[in-house]
Amino acid sequence: MTAIIFDLDGTLLDTLEDIADATNKVLSRNGFPIHSVVSYRHFVGNGARALVYRALPEERRTNELIKSCLNEFRAEYAENWNRKTHVYPEIHELLENLASLNIPFSINTNKPQPHAEKAVEGYLRAHAFAGVTGQREGVPLKPEPAGALQLAEIMGSEPTDTYFVGDSSVDIRTARAAAMPSVGVTWGFRTERELREEGALHIVHNPLEIVPLVSTTCSR
Repeated sequence: MTAIIFDLDGTLLDTLEDIADATNKVLSRNGFPIHSVVSYRHFVGNGARALVYRALPEERRTNELIKSCLNEFRAEYAENWNRKTHVYPEIHELLENLASLNIPFSINTNKPQPHAEKAVEGYLRAHAFAGVTGQREGVPLKPEPAGALQLAEIMGSEPTDTYFVGDSSVDIRTARAAAMPSVGVTWGFRTERELREEGALHIVHNPLEIVPLVSTTCSR
């Protein structure tokens, strides 16, 4: 059985502005410089703690301050996570096509589990995801493959038949660690160059390009 695991932020949902706004509010309250939205393209991807670490001034990155700002960020983001977030164009059509082909799909993200579930419910509730695995106790963050392998088992697919789709080097590394074919998407937070340098097996520029890719595999 062919199946697909999607990254969430930068792949299915454009969440960057809400993440940037929440982080900048925390930085401003604590007297630190804020960053442009573009800068956050390189801050996200490895979980909320890494986001806060990267956003803080280098000389102020103590464990105590990181923990304090992380708690502030979580509270701020929980209140304002859906101000500017939106689904990327043609994602709904992509998921509908996959469902019509009986190809199961799921989500593996480094977004904290409660935020991931809330985002899926808020923007993607029309689609039947087999599972959503986010940042949570007992499951290491991507690029560790545990979450992806867990989802493949839920979907009843072998790792080698499970496409991992994402917009960053973290996703391509996750795919490689899980022995899954990787698909890099160019509409997300990172560049096509980063995806190619990381060794993405496939590169797509439009969500609907994924359909013939996986449907051809199904027909073999």
